[in-house]
Amino acid sequence: MAIFRKSIHFALLITLLSAISCNPGTNSKNSESEKQKSKANTPANDPGLIQGIRNKVNQTVNANDLNQLRLLIETSSSASGQMPTKEMIVQMLSQEPGAKNLLDAINKGTLLLTGSHQRESIWAYEKDADKNGGNAVTNNGIERLSAMQIQQMLANQR
Repeated sequence: MAIFRKSIHFALLITLLSAISCNPGTNSKNSESEKQKSKANTPANDPGLIQGIRNKVNQTVNANDLNQLRLLIETSSSASGQMPTKEMIVQMLSQEPGAKNLLDAINKGTLLLTGSHQRESIWAYEKDADKNGGNAVTNNGIERLSAMQIQQMLANQR
Protein backbone atom coordinates (compact mmCIF):
# COMPACT_ATOMS: atom_id res chain seq x y z
CA MET A 1 0.00 0.00 0.00
CA ALA A 2 2.87 2.37 0.72
CA ILE A 3 3.92 2.19 -2.93
CA PHE A 4 0.43 3.20 -4.06
CA ARG A 5 0.37 6.16 -1.64
CA LYS A 6 3.82 7.28 -2.78
CA SER A 7 2.80 7.13 -6.43
CA ILE A 8 -0.35 9.17 -5.66
CA HIS A 9 1.72 11.82 -3.89
CA PHE A 10 4.28 11.81 -6.71
CA ALA A 11 1.55 12.24 -9.35
CA LEU A 12 0.05 15.14 -7.39
CA LEU A 13 3.46 16.77 -7.00
CA ILE A 14 4.24 16.46 -10.74
CA THR A 15 0.81 17.85 -11.64
CA LEU A 16 1.22 20.80 -9.28
CA LEU A 17 4.74 21.55 -10.48
CA SER A 18 3.73 21.45 -14.11
CA ALA A 19 0.79 23.76 -13.37
CA ILE A 20 3.03 26.24 -11.57
CA SER A 21 5.67 26.17 -14.31
CA CYS A 22 3.00 27.04 -16.88
CA ASN A 23 2.33 30.32 -15.06
CA PRO A 24 3.75 33.22 -17.02
CA GLY A 25 6.08 35.43 -14.99
CA THR A 26 5.66 39.14 -14.63
CA ASN A 27 7.97 41.52 -16.41
CA SER A 28 9.01 44.78 -14.78
CA LYS A 29 7.94 46.54 -17.99
CA ASN A 30 4.37 45.23 -17.66
CA SER A 31 1.71 47.80 -16.95
CA GLU A 32 -0.11 47.65 -13.62
CA SER A 33 -3.22 46.10 -15.24
CA GLU A 34 -1.10 43.38 -16.87
CA LYS A 35 0.46 42.60 -13.49
CA GLN A 36 -3.02 42.29 -11.97
CA LYS A 37 -4.12 39.97 -14.79
CA SER A 38 -1.00 37.87 -14.38
CA LYS A 39 -1.55 37.65 -10.63
CA ALA A 40 -5.17 36.62 -11.17
CA ASN A 41 -4.03 33.78 -13.45
CA THR A 42 -1.76 32.08 -10.94
CA PRO A 43 -2.58 28.42 -10.22
CA ALA A 44 -3.91 29.28 -6.76
CA ASN A 45 -6.45 31.67 -8.32
CA ASP A 46 -7.52 29.50 -11.26
CA PRO A 47 -10.49 27.31 -10.28
CA GLY A 48 -10.39 25.45 -13.60
CA LEU A 49 -6.76 24.51 -13.06
CA ILE A 50 -7.43 23.42 -9.48
CA GLN A 51 -10.36 21.25 -10.60
CA GLY A 52 -8.17 19.77 -13.33
CA ILE A 53 -5.55 18.86 -10.73
CA ARG A 54 -8.21 17.27 -8.52
CA ASN A 55 -9.46 15.22 -11.48
CA LYS A 56 -5.93 14.02 -12.29
CA VAL A 57 -5.36 12.99 -8.67
CA ASN A 58 -8.72 11.18 -8.56
CA GLN A 59 -7.85 9.33 -11.78
CA THR A 60 -4.54 8.26 -10.26
CA VAL A 61 -6.22 7.06 -7.09
CA ASN A 62 -8.79 5.25 -9.19
CA ALA A 63 -6.16 3.50 -11.30
CA ASN A 64 -4.25 2.43 -8.19
CA ASP A 65 -7.45 1.17 -6.58
CA LEU A 66 -8.39 -0.77 -9.70
CA ASN A 67 -4.95 -2.35 -9.79
CA GLN A 68 -5.27 -3.27 -6.11
CA LEU A 69 -8.61 -4.94 -6.88
CA ARG A 70 -7.09 -6.85 -9.80
CA LEU A 71 -4.25 -8.13 -7.62
CA LEU A 72 -6.67 -9.18 -4.89
CA ILE A 73 -8.85 -11.13 -7.35
CA GLU A 74 -5.84 -12.74 -9.04
CA THR A 75 -4.30 -13.78 -5.75
CA SER A 76 -7.58 -15.23 -4.49
CA SER A 77 -8.30 -17.14 -7.70
CA SER A 78 -4.76 -18.51 -7.88
CA ALA A 79 -4.89 -19.70 -4.26
CA SER A 80 -8.32 -21.35 -4.45
CA GLY A 81 -8.44 -22.34 -8.12
CA GLN A 82 -11.71 -20.49 -8.69
CA MET A 83 -12.85 -16.91 -9.09
CA PRO A 84 -14.05 -15.19 -5.90
CA THR A 85 -17.70 -14.17 -5.64
CA LYS A 86 -18.75 -10.54 -5.19
CA GLU A 87 -19.35 -11.23 -1.51
CA MET A 88 -15.90 -12.78 -1.07
CA ILE A 89 -14.28 -9.78 -2.75
CA VAL A 90 -16.10 -7.33 -0.48
CA GLN A 91 -15.19 -9.40 2.59
CA MET A 92 -11.49 -9.51 1.58
CA LEU A 93 -11.48 -5.76 0.91
CA SER A 94 -13.06 -5.03 4.29
CA GLN A 95 -10.10 -6.80 5.93
CA GLU A 96 -7.54 -4.86 3.86
CA PRO A 97 -6.40 -1.70 5.71
CA GLY A 98 -5.86 0.44 2.57
CA ALA A 99 -8.98 -0.58 0.67
CA LYS A 100 -11.40 2.06 1.97
CA ASN A 101 -11.60 3.84 -1.42
CA LEU A 102 -12.45 0.58 -3.16
CA LEU A 103 -15.13 -0.37 -0.65
CA ASP A 104 -16.63 3.11 -0.88
CA ALA A 105 -16.67 2.93 -4.70
CA ILE A 106 -18.34 -0.50 -4.62
CA ASN A 107 -20.88 0.53 -1.97
CA LYS A 108 -21.73 3.77 -3.81
CA GLY A 109 -22.08 1.91 -7.09
CA THR A 110 -19.32 3.82 -8.89
CA LEU A 111 -17.40 0.55 -9.31
CA LEU A 112 -19.36 -2.53 -10.30
CA LEU A 113 -18.19 -6.07 -9.57
CA THR A 114 -19.40 -8.59 -12.13
CA GLY A 115 -18.98 -11.71 -10.04
CA SER A 116 -17.69 -13.51 -13.11
CA HIS A 117 -16.74 -17.16 -12.73
CA GLN A 118 -14.46 -16.98 -15.76
CA ARG A 119 -10.86 -15.81 -15.60
CA GLU A 120 -10.87 -14.39 -19.15
CA SER A 121 -13.58 -11.81 -18.53
CA ILE A 122 -14.40 -8.46 -16.99
CA TRP A 123 -14.11 -8.67 -13.21
CA ALA A 124 -15.20 -5.10 -12.48
CA TYR A 125 -15.86 -1.85 -14.33
CA GLU A 126 -16.63 1.80 -13.70
CA LYS A 127 -20.23 2.90 -13.47
CA ASP A 128 -21.62 3.76 -16.92
CA ALA A 129 -18.56 2.31 -18.69
CA ASP A 130 -21.00 -0.02 -20.45
CA LYS A 131 -22.73 3.11 -21.84
CA ASN A 132 -19.87 5.58 -22.32
CA GLY A 133 -16.72 3.44 -22.26
CA GLY A 134 -14.26 3.47 -19.39
CA ASN A 135 -11.92 1.42 -17.25
CA ALA A 136 -12.44 -2.27 -16.65
CA VAL A 137 -10.56 -4.77 -14.49
CA THR A 138 -9.79 -7.92 -16.50
CA ASN A 139 -7.29 -10.77 -16.41
CA ASN A 140 -5.14 -8.56 -18.69
CA GLY A 141 -5.01 -5.75 -16.12
CA ILE A 142 -6.74 -2.38 -16.14
CA GLU A 143 -8.06 -1.73 -19.63
CA ARG A 144 -9.68 1.34 -21.15
CA LEU A 145 -12.51 -0.12 -23.25
CA SER A 146 -15.25 1.29 -25.43
CA ALA A 147 -18.88 0.85 -24.39
CA MET A 148 -19.34 -1.68 -27.19
CA GLN A 149 -16.34 -3.76 -26.07
CA ILE A 150 -17.61 -3.83 -22.49
CA GLN A 151 -21.13 -4.76 -23.59
CA GLN A 152 -19.80 -7.61 -25.75
CA MET A 153 -17.56 -8.96 -23.01
CA LEU A 154 -20.35 -8.78 -20.43
CA ALA A 155 -22.76 -10.54 -22.82
CA ASN A 156 -20.22 -13.36 -23.31
CA GLN A 157 -19.92 -13.80 -19.54
CA ARG A 158 -23.59 -14.55 -19.02
